[in-house]
Amino acid sequence: MENVKIKRVKFNTGAPDFIYDVESWYSNGGWKGFLKDNGISIRDIDHVENSEMPEREFHTLPAWEG
Repeated sequence: MENVKIKRVKFNTGAPDFIYDVESWYSNGGWKGFLKDNGISIRDIDHVENSEMPEREFHTLPAWEG
């Protein structure tokens, strides 16, 4: 089984993590696209982690409800 490279956005507000596959992160505009598309203030973000996740786990993630 393969792993998916991800960007995990961690919030300082207690909101659940927001997880993108790396390809989608960059094709949607990276940081600027993330902030614009989701209406999130950069002040609410603690940090972004580069990581990997098993493909099966990635495709079964629930929708983000932030």
